[in-house]
Amino acid sequence: MGHTAVNADLFHRDDLPAALAGRDGGAAVARELGAGRALTMRVRGALPWTYRAGTDAMTISAGEGGSVVLDLDPDAFDDLATERWSLFGLLYSGRVAVAAGTMDHVSRWEPALASLWYGRPLYDAAAITSLVDRDGRPLDLQRSFTLADDDVEIAHQLATAGFVHLRGVFSAVEIAALDAEVRRVRAAARPDDNRSWWATDAEGHEVCCRLTYVSERSELVAGLGDDARLRRIASWHDGPLRPSPDRLDGFSVVIKNPSVVEGLSDLPWHRDCGIGGHRVLCPTLNI
Repeated sequence: MGHTAVNADLFHRDDLPAALAGRDGGAAVARELGAGRALTMRVRGALPWTYRAGTDAMTISAGEGGSVVLDLDPDAFDDLATERWSLFGLLYSGRVAVAAGTMDHVSRWEPALASLWYGRPLYDAAAITSLVDRDGRPLDLQRSFTLADDDVEIAHQLATAGFVHLRGVFSAVEIAALDAEVRRVRAAARPDDNRSWWATDAEGHEVCCRLTYVSERSELVAGLGDDARLRRIASWHDGPLRPSPDRLDGFSVVIKNPSVVEGLSDLPWHRDCGIGGHRVLCPTLNI
């Protein structure tokens, strides 16, 4: 079945107001943006639509008037509405033009649109105070667990915080064996093998900074896909999961080298879906 493109006028006139009515009317977004801030989206062949923050709600109306104005074609709007591309992915690829305002202004609107369009919560001070344990107390974000702890308790921590810290899953002997295997695979890696990433250090040397699809070259690593402990950990996710040795870099090893001046060896905070593909990339659990 083919994809039916999202119509910008119907989306803004019918779909989005109905979605917001079932939530808080965009009150959290309005508070985050500040009353009076407005963005106009102009999709070629459709009416211009303006998002405006009130005191405790967002209004979306036909017409111009935003201090930030974005121009895009219908295909780009469809990619944005379906999250195949993110707003910044479209901007970086030249598929969205900022006709008024600055990139700083656009950055302020990116999480706001994600919340309005997809129902994604804003992580402001109010959201942090809503993180509570099963007894309603503030969630201890420093807490760690072992596999001897209760699955329901651990799953709640994972679902609420988005991460959970587990101690002692693997023994020291197992870690030593995995380390030796990584060293073996790394020694055989070459910059042109399509199974590794490389960076450059301060002395001009190329250094391996990531090994991808390691399960293709290591039975030990491949066996992790069916490890009973990891299957148990995966069961704490709230959706069906399977191992991914054949996609998304497979079972990969990130190697953080010192003194790197070029390349992705010591990654800063980022989102893998920052350019797009959230609905494909992000229903995952990284272990």
